[in-house]
Amino acid sequence: MRRALYFLFSLAIYATVASNSHGVEQCPAVDCDCSSIPNGQWAEVCLQHQALMKSECVANANTPKDYCLIHGPAAKPLPLAIEFSELVLDDVDAEVLKGDVKNRFDVIDTAVQIGAALLARHDYGAAWKVLKSAEAKIEALFEQQRKVEAVMVASGKDKKMRESWRGFSKEALKVARQLDEMGKSLIADIGLSKDKKKKKMLAVLSQRMLRIAGRKYEHSAYALARGGRHKQAAKIWEAAADASVRIASVRIALSGSGNSAKYAEYQAAARLQRASYHWLLSEDEDASNKSLKESQKYVGRRDQKSLAKLLENTQQDAEIKAISRSQ
Repeated sequence: MRRALYFLFSLAIYATVASNSHGVEQCPAVDCDCSSIPNGQWAEVCLQHQALMKSECVANANTPKDYCLIHGPAAKPLPLAIEFSELVLDDVDAEVLKGDVKNRFDVIDTAVQIGAALLARHDYGAAWKVLKSAEAKIEALFEQQRKVEAVMVASGKDKKMRESWRGFSKEALKVARQLDEMGKSLIADIGLSKDKKKKKMLAVLSQRMLRIAGRKYEHSAYALARGGRHKQAAKIWEAAADASVRIASVRIALSGSGNSAKYAEYQAAARLQRASYHWLLSEDEDASNKSLKESQKYVGRRDQKSLAKLLENTQQDAEIKAISRSQ
């Protein structure tokens, strides 16, 4: 009964916001994709938070002030690195596109190796330029792989499409891990250095490296999900969250203030919540709850309370199921 009232309350909030729109959707920039969540209680929390976001958005000249909390894969806004541009498809062949994707990975891999060599020589300026160039190529590479999917789906080659995404994920994960390790090494060097100028350069470089690593982790996780591997996708989303946590720690250490790390922390929370979504799809509720609980560390107090209530209800459900099975 309590949960039924809670659900009706969340719907009432949503209906109030909708009724104020006079037939026109208010703040279309907010859509947390709640209907995609395969858990009723989670969807309730998603709807409630979305309604509050829309209300605040309307009061802020139709500009969102917050990010989706619990969310589906098509949610917006989110503090994620992954971007979806509009695809333009001419007369293209899937195999030609796949070959281009492989070539682009080779270019990025070479750039990463050059960047690593430059860092080993402490040539930070040159390493910065190489990494900046690699970051631009990474987004173009992801867009090219999306074209591969579109062409294969149009040709009815769904199985090959999934296989293609799995191959993409493997290569993206390799790049992400290389950059992640380089970022970790630079963070360790920050602690060893006594030169303030060098510390700042190391901090800037480590953040850029971890930002690119996080982007490639997201690409890899997305690719695994498109390939039907939700359990593996969840693990990679957690790795992406860890990269954000380390970016936040560098920013706090550099500025001495938590405000500078706010975006990175919300990004960590969003990545952990996306991990929990894929754990749900893989039917591992314990792992899903664990990721969701971890995300509490990186959101505001209002959202912490919402997540705490959700986790409490989830735990009660698990206990009831365990008792039912034992009888």
